[in-house]
Amino acid sequence: EYDMQMDEIKQEFAPHAENLSKSESPMASAAYQAFEMVKDRMLKIVNTKFGSGKLVLIGGIQLNMPHPVMENHFLPMMFE
Repeated sequence: EYDMQMDEIKQEFAPHAENLSKSESPMASAAYQAFEMVKDRMLKIVNTKFGSGKLVLIGGIQLNMPHPVMENHFLPMMFE
């Protein structure tokens, strides 16, 4: 079955695949790369010219761990 969302993710990762596979921790490197890709997309579409109000952008990497053995973690990466 064709998955359009997964296909787009694969296309975005493709230019980075070789470097990610050579890193000391490929899965961690992939998580950081995914964050950067999402951040870049978000910053392209976010509207910061909406008036006198304030806009806060918060982003990071969510680590979902096996519960109840370990707690989930959030790694903050952006607070603007």
